[in-house]
Amino acid sequence: MSQIVKMPKNTQSVYDLIGLGIGPFNLSVAALAQSSSRIRAAFFDSKSEFSWHQGLMFSRSVLQTSFLKDLVTAVQPTSAYSFMAFLVEKKRFYDFLAGRFTGVTRVEFNEYFAWAAGKMNHLHWNHTAQEVSVKDNRLSVAFEDGRV
Repeated sequence: MSQIVKMPKNTQSVYDLIGLGIGPFNLSVAALAQSSSRIRAAFFDSKSEFSWHQGLMFSRSVLQTSFLKDLVTAVQPTSAYSFMAFLVEKKRFYDFLAGRFTGVTRVEFNEYFAWAAGKMNHLHWNHTAQEVSVKDNRLSVAFEDGRV
C-alpha cells in the first residue's frame, strides 16, 4: 500500500503538483506524474486506502465505457499502470482475451484502481485537508494535523 508521510506537525513540504482526493481522475494524474522524475507530486486523501463507488460494486455490474479508458492508456499506452499491465501481473490477460469480453465489471476495475494505487509512492492516505489558501504566489494546503 502507499506510504503515509510521517512529518512533525507544522512541517512544510513544497511540491510542483498536489491533488486532494484520490479518485480515478487524480489517480490517473498521479500515475502519469509517477513516470516523471522532474515532477515532485503528492496526492492526499482522508480515506485509509483506495476505494471507488463502493455502493455500486454489484458482481455483474459492467463499466459503461471501454476498458481502454483506464488511468493512462490514452497518454502512455506502455505505462506500467495500464489495465493491460494489471491483467498481465494478475495472470488474467489470456483469460481476458479468450473470454471475448465486451466490457469489464466495476468490481474488476475497482481492483485495477486499487492495484495501481498500491504501486505509487506519492499517494498519502489518512490526510484530511482543512484549508487551501494562496501564500506568496503558491497554493498552501493545511491538514488537520498541522502539516502544511
